[in-house]
Amino acid sequence: MKVTDTSMIDDTLTGTGQSVRQHTLAQGTSWKGPTRKGAGAITLHLHPAEADSGIWFLRTDLDVNRRVIAARWDAVAETRPALTLANRDGVVLRGATTLLAALRVRGIDNALIEVEGPEVPSRPSDFESYLELLIHAGAQPQALPRKALRVQQPIEVRDSAGIATLIPARDFRVQLIVPRAEADPTAALLDASLVSDLTEPAAQATAGGLRLEASAVPLHELMRLPFALRVRLIGVLGHLSLAGPPLIGHFTGYRSGTTLHHTLLRALMTRLTASYLTVDQHRMHRNEPTGIAGSIDNSSRPNKDYH
Repeated sequence: MKVTDTSMIDDTLTGTGQSVRQHTLAQGTSWKGPTRKGAGAITLHLHPAEADSGIWFLRTDLDVNRRVIAARWDAVAETRPALTLANRDGVVLRGATTLLAALRVRGIDNALIEVEGPEVPSRPSDFESYLELLIHAGAQPQALPRKALRVQQPIEVRDSAGIATLIPARDFRVQLIVPRAEADPTAALLDASLVSDLTEPAAQATAGGLRLEASAVPLHELMRLPFALRVRLIGVLGHLSLAGPPLIGHFTGYRSGTTLHHTLLRALMTRLTASYLTVDQHRMHRNEPTGIAGSIDNSSRPNKDYH
């Protein structure tokens, strides 16, 4: 079965009788932070957006015909020294992964973000600021069901330094293994997992009934992890969010970096290895085998556009 129109997926209710909906910001909000090199300040304006539109950036310093950039895997132009997104006119935006990770942790599916230059603040400390900003703005449920993208076949990519994998699973999990020299000198390996049940933002105060392993931390408790892992996990979450809908599958990274993460994500999105479904459907059928035949539509993108 090839899913080519995600808007036609059945809106099946969860076991609680309430459908898991897409969310946008309850109200617009603004934030100002320093550039990566500290040479100046950047102001961001975050706005609610229509259901099924996804996350978009708008460069307010450019003319109206060139300034919109999608937060999407196929908009990645560079991965070093920082992830760089670009539109078809060659307009670029650097450093968006930290903000994208915060949006994913807070369960925001659709938003329009105005930025007054080619860079989004992306220091480790900015992540906590973004979380506070999004909590203050609040989340607004929308009319359409929340969608997800389920990994259906294992994918593994390698480079000279590390390995990154995605495998089918019944939840979304990110696991990183960091060598001692790069993390905590008191541990041979620093190993931790984040897990999410893809529920409504308001329901993230619990683990959603999931039985978590000792090393697993609910996604909304990311800040309690050691700094060395937290920074890397933020990068992974931000990069995986470029798939569009939240993923259902287990990511594992051993010394994996931005370039390897992008290679993995591109492999997922260009092969017949994933399928769309609603979060309601996922929760209703979580215990069924994950290897159901399906594919992604390689031309899939947010249904709405901004100009």
